[in-house]
Amino acid sequence: MTSRERHEAGQSAAAANRDPGLARVGKVLAGRYRIDALIGRGGAGAVYRARDLAVARDVALKLLYPHLAPSHVAARFLREARLASALEHPGIIRIHDHGTAEDGSPFLAMELLRGMSVHKLVSAQELSVSDAVGITLHALRALAYAHDAAIVHRDLKPGNLFLVAGNKGPRVKILDFGMAKILTPDEPELTRAGQVLGTPGFMSPEQLKDSRLVDPRTDIYGMGAVLYFMLVGRPPVRGRNLPETLRKLMTGQIHRHPRVYRVEIPESLDAATSRALDPSPLKRPQSAREFSGILKQVWKALPAR
Repeated sequence: MTSRERHEAGQSAAAANRDPGLARVGKVLAGRYRIDALIGRGGAGAVYRARDLAVARDVALKLLYPHLAPSHVAARFLREARLASALEHPGIIRIHDHGTAEDGSPFLAMELLRGMSVHKLVSAQELSVSDAVGITLHALRALAYAHDAAIVHRDLKPGNLFLVAGNKGPRVKILDFGMAKILTPDEPELTRAGQVLGTPGFMSPEQLKDSRLVDPRTDIYGMGAVLYFMLVGRPPVRGRNLPETLRKLMTGQIHRHPRVYRVEIPESLDAATSRALDPSPLKRPQSAREFSGILKQVWKALPAR
């Protein structure tokens, strides 16, 4: 080993000690995936940029932390692999492969997306009203497809909508089906008694009450919440702390209508967003296609783009 190689190895080891997520970088997983860089991580696992040596393709490699492998989290992780692999739609992230690493960690090999999440975009700049509506319409097409396959995402939020640059403008990809619900009678529900799935601020009231109440209208609420976020830069329900946020959600206390924050938001869009966020599923648009039809009418009335 040259002095330079020893120096680089020492730097890598030091970095791995400071950040255990970096310890995998440079290694080959499952005899096939060379891990090149850490992209990000969450409470349950990390995502890496990797090279699929079998087909010479870059992928995003999502790994569950080893200590979670025996838990119900791993069951959801594998369900995500199965569900997303079955959903072949340009608006849904593609799963190429899944398996188990040498240390027992389940992994997913997904298409590597280049762009940014809606959350990151809105954090960096104010979106135009037309862009917010356009992104929502793209996502609703993918949602309608998933709902036709009897799959409810159940965790729609700005971080789970990803914008990929395209020739005709950004394309929307829905990510992370780990919390999805399958609406078929023979499919077991992985939600344990008293367990709440979703993201406070973007989840529907029925997700707090009873998982058996979750259906496609739950995703309509989620898309309404993401649209609200794109329009005003904040979730529709927000308290000073988590208990207050959940209390407001349970009692249907939407903070303020979008038009209060931005006067250029048309009344028709304000009404459509508020309807999607109605605490009662019966009062929301009853499907992704219905919500899309409402927003298309709003789109036509917007100023020339």
